[in-house]
Amino acid sequence: MKCKNHRDEEARFICDKCKMPICEQCSTELRGNKVCINCVDHAVYAERDRAKKIGFWNKFIFFIFACIPGAAHMQMGLFKRGMQLMLTFFGAIVLISYANVESFIPLAIIPTWFFSFFDAYNSRKKQLVGEVVEDIEAYNYEFIVSNKKTLGLVLVLFGFIGFLNAIDSTFSLFGYNVDRFYWAAKRAIIPLVFVISGLTLLAKLKKAEKEINESTEN
Repeated sequence: MKCKNHRDEEARFICDKCKMPICEQCSTELRGNKVCINCVDHAVYAERDRAKKIGFWNKFIFFIFACIPGAAHMQMGLFKRGMQLMLTFFGAIVLISYANVESFIPLAIIPTWFFSFFDAYNSRKKQLVGEVVEDIEAYNYEFIVSNKKTLGLVLVLFGFIGFLNAIDSTFSLFGYNVDRFYWAAKRAIIPLVFVISGLTLLAKLKKAEKEINESTEN
C-alpha cells in the first residue's frame, strides 16, 4: 500500500482523521494519534477561518467580560484562574478599604486589572487557533507563604498606617470628644489585627532562626 502523497513510498500508517495511507514523512503525532500533515494543515486553517468569522457582538461581549477581572477567563472555562483573579482584585479593594489605607488601592488593583485583561485575550487567541489552554492559577500561593518576613513587614506597615488614618480622620472630622473614641476604635480594629499578625509572624520567624542557629552551633 502506497502513501497517498508519495506514490513511490510504502505507507506505514493510516491517518486517524482521513483514514488514508501515509508514509513516515507525511505523518505526525497529535494527542497520541497518527495523522497526516494535510489534515493538520486543514484543521489549523479551519480554526483560523472560524476565528476570523467571530461576530461583532461576540467580540463586544467578550470585551465587557474582560473588563471585569476573572470574568472572561470563567467564560472560557478557566474557572480556577478566573476565580483567583476576581478574588484578588475585589478582595484587595475590600481589605485595603477596611484597613483604612485607601491610597494603596491603585497599587493593588491596576496591575491586577491589566494582567487579567490582556491574559484573557491571550488565552482566547490560543483557544481560537485550537491550542489547549490549561486552567492553572495566575500566581502560586507558595510564593506568598515562603516570603513570611516580607509578608510580616507589609502587614505591620499597612496596619500602622491604617491605624493612624483611622485615628486622624475620625478626630479631624468630629473633634476630640468621648463619643468619637468608640468610632475611632471600631475603625482601628482591622489595622490593629494587621499589626499584631505581622508582629507575631516576625516573632515566630526570629524564634525559628534563633533555634536553627543554636542547633548549628551545638
